[in-house]
Amino acid sequence: MTVPTVKNIFDFDGTWYAVTYNEDKTGFDGVTALTADGVNELKNFYGTVNVKFESAFADLTPVSGASIKPSNSEEEVTYQAEGDFNVMTAPVLDNVYNLEFTSIKDSNGDVIKATGVGDDKHIRRNGDMTDVRINFELSNTKIADWVTDNLDFDKSYVTITNSENNEVYNAKLSRNASQTLAMPLRDKDGNLLGTDTYRIAVYLYQTGSDSPAEFKCDTAVLLDNIKTSSDVGVNRYEIIPEHEYYPIPNPIPSIVKESDTAFKTINIGNAEFKEIDRNEDEDIL
Repeated sequence: MTVPTVKNIFDFDGTWYAVTYNEDKTGFDGVTALTADGVNELKNFYGTVNVKFESAFADLTPVSGASIKPSNSEEEVTYQAEGDFNVMTAPVLDNVYNLEFTSIKDSNGDVIKATGVGDDKHIRRNGDMTDVRINFELSNTKIADWVTDNLDFDKSYVTITNSENNEVYNAKLSRNASQTLAMPLRDKDGNLLGTDTYRIAVYLYQTGSDSPAEFKCDTAVLLDNIKTSSDVGVNRYEIIPEHEYYPIPNPIPSIVKESDTAFKTINIGNAEFKEIDRNEDEDIL
């Protein structure tokens, strides 16, 4: 595909003039050559201009009080005026586009409420986050009616990074002012996205620009996809006989049970304490 050349129609080495016309618009009423500052201001004009082309076998430099159509006292001058069409002129400027994150909803269209403030503001999802929809709107701050006409959709994109600020996912924008990002199940390499904190950012390129404007969503998505194992539990226990009133002369060995898997039940046995009649001078039975 051939990439069109972006050209500023005001960028040339000739002289620019600011002119006014007489009442019937047949001649110039005032003519002023623009200064360097005036030319720079013209080159940075962002908007729509009306373009006409004039040609003649004569000097077309505007002169105050002269006729628009050139004349020659000795012979008729061939003169042609064509064009009269509008051109969108959009030099690369700062802050041309704005982006507003409007809502975070689930796949049913219900708003997902965030918790926390500042850097801790987030929504939480268990298992996966594929039901999360991040909605945002694009707008042109210079000419509102242009909306996205001056936006380079081939270069603009949305990205997702993890808690280590590594990019795990990116996608091109749709060619609309209203955008929706459906949070993915897998990263850009096809791996399942695991437990982590994920943040969203959008990068917008103005047509002709090599550097994007960055817009970050202030709400992170905290994903917890750790599944509880059925093997969680006790796989070793030990029973140690002990009497709280007096020591046992011949300790009973402790009982140890171990298993490669978790015990479903733990049997600690059953015992009954019985005091035996005795004299303090006698041996303890």
